[in-house]
Amino acid sequence: MLCAEIAVLIEKANRCDQDEDKAYKDKTGYEIPEDLDFKQDRLAKIKAAKQAIEEREEQLNPGKAIDDKKQISFADTDARIMGKNGSFNYAYNAQISVDADLQIIVAQHVSQNANDKQEIEPALLAQQASAAQLPEILIADNGYWSGDNLQALEQSGIDAYFATDKGEKTHKIPLASSDRELVKADFDYHETDNTFTCPEGRVLTMKRES
Repeated sequence: MLCAEIAVLIEKANRCDQDEDKAYKDKTGYEIPEDLDFKQDRLAKIKAAKQAIEEREEQLNPGKAIDDKKQISFADTDARIMGKNGSFNYAYNAQISVDADLQIIVAQHVSQNANDKQEIEPALLAQQASAAQLPEILIADNGYWSGDNLQALEQSGIDAYFATDKGEKTHKIPLASSDRELVKADFDYHETDNTFTCPEGRVLTMKRES
């Protein structure tokens, strides 16, 4: 009689174990609570992001203190904040080179720069790698107009054409009816002698160029 009762108890215990295994799977009961586990995971991500931004800034600005406004993405530490039409997000700057006659993409590269002022040289390297040659003529929009890009083009010997700028925008507030600061559009430029005349008639001449 005692053996039968023991057998029943063992069978009941086995069923309980099976039910617990189904409910808790491979948990032991000593796991970190979910809310605490989330906090530890969050802390680990913060530490990893902190290390990534320190390494990035040390590479860009060796020995300099990191500005408190600097940010980095938790999901993708290689992405950079870029803005378009007033919206700012972590992103990449994707570049393509297109054959003007055939309208096909001949090269591409992805950059971490928020603008295009340094993208001519990597674009030429990508074209050389994909097409085994450089173009004779290059056309680009005004966003590529920079010293770095011009130097890269000068070294390559490519005949380059850039879109003209939209021009200096006039201020919304008329100068005569306010005490606002002057903007470039308030000055008259004279191409013949490379001078500007201010609204009060004084002539500004260039002293040096850098």
